[in-house]
Amino acid sequence: MQQRSRNLNGQPPFYGRRRRFGRIFWGGRRRRSRQKYGSGSVKCPIEKRRCALPPCRVDCKVGPWSRFCPCSASCGGGRKTRTRKIITRPQHGGTRCPALSDTQTCNNNICSIDCKVGPWSKFGTCSASCGGGRRFRTRKIITRPQHGGTRCPALSDTQSCNKNICSIDCKVGPWSKFGRCSASCGGGRKTRTRKIITRPQHGGTRCPALSDTQSCNNNNCPIDCRVGPWSKFGRCSASCGGGRKTRTRKIITRPQYGGTKCPALTDTQTCNKNICSIDCK
Repeated sequence: MQQRSRNLNGQPPFYGRRRRFGRIFWGGRRRRSRQKYGSGSVKCPIEKRRCALPPCRVDCKVGPWSRFCPCSASCGGGRKTRTRKIITRPQHGGTRCPALSDTQTCNNNICSIDCKVGPWSKFGTCSASCGGGRRFRTRKIITRPQHGGTRCPALSDTQSCNKNICSIDCKVGPWSKFGRCSASCGGGRKTRTRKIITRPQHGGTRCPALSDTQSCNNNNCPIDCRVGPWSKFGRCSASCGGGRKTRTRKIITRPQYGGTKCPALTDTQTCNKNICSIDCK
């Protein structure tokens, strides 16, 4: 665009023909000017235009290296890496970016071999069933330590077991002799006993029977004869001069197995012993 201004006396100036654009200045601009004719103290304007130039070449620019990351192996040779980032990417034919990662070997020392043991065996039988015992288990070495590796751990293990209080079983004394039979025949009972010496504790076995009863005198008892009561006496066989009258009784239970015999079943007595009167004849 042109820029114009008026002089102090109010007369407009006039301008001559524009000149060609001059050389290109830094920053991608060029300019041209024209001659001013007329009075006044206003300078002639300068015309400026933006020019089309090829873009400047931009080289790649990277930042500083990071620290190396931890080695991939503690021994036997590992790898460690460090990186850096791109700050400015190359443009318009600028130099390419250098490597962004750097890998080096590390920890080339020989690896130590630690001791390696197998699994534990099962525990053996406890040395006591109660009151506190000991049981054992073992394991074997699979790999022995080398080059300063860790030593082997214990190959045997001992534990306490069966800590429960021992149970105390009941203990009884010997049987006494049998007492008298409760019956002399027909089956009776006789008993013997024994006493507790040690009572059971902590779940010990209970005491067995302290008395024992058996049958005895199982032979049949003798059955004595048993008779009923006497009947009344019958009539006297004579009214005078002495007669006989009789009474009887019946057997209720006959004797068996050696029981006592039956007594007399009849009883006869004299009667009417008075002298008979003799009439005159």
